[in-house]
Amino acid sequence: MSARRLAAALAVVLAVAAITGCGVPLDSSPRAVVAATTTTTSDGEPAVNEEGDSTAFLYFIANNQLINLDQDIPSRRPTDVLTALFSGVPIGASKDVVSQIPTGTRLLGAEQSGTVLDVNVSKDFDNLVGAGRAQATAQIVMTATDLSGIDEVSLRIEGQPTQVFSQVRGDADRVGACDYIGLLPTEDVLATWPLDRKSQRHLTTRRNMLDAQCPQAPAAGN
Repeated sequence: MSARRLAAALAVVLAVAAITGCGVPLDSSPRAVVAATTTTTSDGEPAVNEEGDSTAFLYFIANNQLINLDQDIPSRRPTDVLTALFSGVPIGASKDVVSQIPTGTRLLGAEQSGTVLDVNVSKDFDNLVGAGRAQATAQIVMTATDLSGIDEVSLRIEGQPTQVFSQVRGDADRVGACDYIGLLPTEDVLATWPLDRKSQRHLTTRRNMLDAQCPQAPAAGN
C-alpha cells in the first residue's frame, strides 16, 4: 500500500474512533430528525404541547363584562377547550361569575379552516336572545380566539349557519375578539375583582393588545 493510501485509511480509522468515543451512535440507515414541540406564549411563559395536559383561559361573565378563568384541560385543541367552557363555571369561582351559555347546550363540533373556527352547537343555544345571546357568543369567541392560530369564529346551530351579533358591526357571519372588546373590563375595574394574578395579568395584556389592534374600539361596558 502506498504512503498516500495508508495515510487516508488511518484518517478514516481515527475519525470513526473519535465519533464512537463521543457517544454518537453509528446507524446503518438515515435517521429522521425530531423537531422540538415546546413553544412560548405571548407573555413569554412556556406553552404546553397542544395534545398534552395543559391549561386554558375560559371566558365567563361578571357584572355584565367578560372575565377569564385559568382552568386545567386535557389539551388546547379547540374542541377540548370549548367543551370545558360549555361545562359551566368552574367550582370555586366567585359567585358573581356566571355563564350565559344555556345549561344543557352541547358542543357538536369545531372545525378550523385557516384562521377561522366553525363552531356547531345544539339547539339549546337558540333559547337565548338579546344581551344574553351576545354575551354567550362573546364567551365562545373570546375563548376560541385566545388559542393560537384562531382569529375569527363562525357559528352553526344544529349544523345550520347563523349570523351573530357584533357590538361593532351588527349582525355578521364571522366575528373576532375586536367585536367584543367593549365587554372587556378596563384595568382599573379589573383591579377590584377577585381574580388570581395570572388571570388578571393575562386579561390586562389581552385588553391592551386589542386596544392597539382593533379599529375604533368601544369603551368597556358599551
